[in-house]
Amino acid sequence: MSIQTPSIPADALSNERVPKIDSRRNLFAFTGDILFFVTATYFIPPTTVLVGLASKLTDDKILIGAIGTAWTAMWFLPQLFAAQLVRGKRYQKRFVSIPGIIGRQAFLLFALWLWFTGAVQPLLTVWLMLAAISIFNICDALSGVAWFDMLARALTPRRRGRVVVVAQMTASFIGIGVGFLITRVLQADGLPFPKNFALVIFCAWVFMTISLMAFLTMEEIPMSESVIDDGGNVSLLGSLREVFKSNVLFRRALLARVLTG
Repeated sequence: MSIQTPSIPADALSNERVPKIDSRRNLFAFTGDILFFVTATYFIPPTTVLVGLASKLTDDKILIGAIGTAWTAMWFLPQLFAAQLVRGKRYQKRFVSIPGIIGRQAFLLFALWLWFTGAVQPLLTVWLMLAAISIFNICDALSGVAWFDMLARALTPRRRGRVVVVAQMTASFIGIGVGFLITRVLQADGLPFPKNFALVIFCAWVFMTISLMAFLTMEEIPMSESVIDDGGNVSLLGSLREVFKSNVLFRRALLARVLTG
C-alpha cells in the first residue's frame, strides 16, 4: 500500500529565509529612501535651479529648453527597456542598486567640475550638465521599474500608502527649508558663481546618496514562481495594448500625464 503525501511547493523546499511583508526594517528603508530622494530633488528642480544655471552660461534658448526636456525624456523612455530587463527576475535589488550608484555620481562629478573649473568654458559646461542629467535619469529610469516592483512585494497596499504619504509630506516640509537655503546661497551676496550652484548640486548628491544607503538596508522579498511563470508568457507590448483597450482609468491617467506634461 502506498501512502500519498501532499505536494510541497518548490519555494517551501528552499532553505532561504524570506523576509516578512511589512517588516519594520523595510518600512524604515523605503521611508528613508523616499524621504531623502524627494528632498534631494528640491535642490535641483530642472525648471528653476538647473535652467537658471544654464541661462547664466548661454543665451541659446534651445539649449536652455533642453534641460527640462532631457530630464523628462531620459526618465520615461528607458523604462520600456527596463521593464523587459527585470521581467521574470526572482531577485531585482541589483537592478536598483547598480544603476543608482552609477547615476548619482554624475551630479557629484558635475558639481566638482563647477567648483574647480569655475565654468570657464560655458558651452562645454552646459553640455556636461545635459550629460549629467541624462546619465542620472537614464539610470534612475532603469532602477525605477524594479524599485516599484520590490515596493509592491515588500509592503501591503495600506502600509505602502502610509509610507509614501509620510515620506513625501515630511520631505515637502523639509523642502520649504531647502528653498530658503537655495535662495540664500544663490543670491547676489552669497557664494560667487558658479561655486554657489556647485554647492547646491553637491547637496542634492548628498541626499541622493543617503537615499540609496537607506534603500540598501531593505530585505527583498523574492518574486514567487507563479508570478515569474505568468510574466514569461506575456509580451510587454501585448499587455500594454490589452490594458489600454480594457482599462478606462489607465487611458485617463495617460491623457492627464500628456496634458499636464
